[in-house]
Amino acid sequence: MPDTQDSSPGSSKAVAILVYTLLRVGLFALVWALIAFLTPLNGLWAAAAAILISGAISVVVLDRQRGEVGAAAAGFFGRINARIEASAAAEDEDEDDASGEAQEQPQHKAVDQE
Repeated sequence: MPDTQDSSPGSSKAVAILVYTLLRVGLFALVWALIAFLTPLNGLWAAAAAILISGAISVVVLDRQRGEVGAAAAGFFGRINARIEASAAAEDEDEDDASGEAQEQPQHKAVDQE
C-alpha cells in the first residue's frame, strides 16, 4: 500500500505550527466561555481576562508544542540567514576578483597635448 502522507520536512513544521495555533485558540475559547458563564465579567473584560489566563496556562501546558514551533521557526530563519550569508560571500568574492583584475591592467595616463 503506498504511503499517502507528505513526508517533506516542511509539512511537519507546518503541522506543528497549525496544532499549536489551534490549541492556543481552543484554550482561549474555553477559558473565555468559563469566565463568561461563571463570573460577572462579560464582553471585552471577559476576553481580556481570558487572554491573560489562557496565556499563563499555555506556558505550562503547551510547552512541548511551543518548543516544536520554535524549532521550526529557527530552522526557517536559519536557512534564510544562510542564504543571505552565501550571497554576501559570493558578492565579496566577485568584488575581490574584479579588484584583482583592475590591479593587473596597466594604468595608462592620457597626456594632453596642446
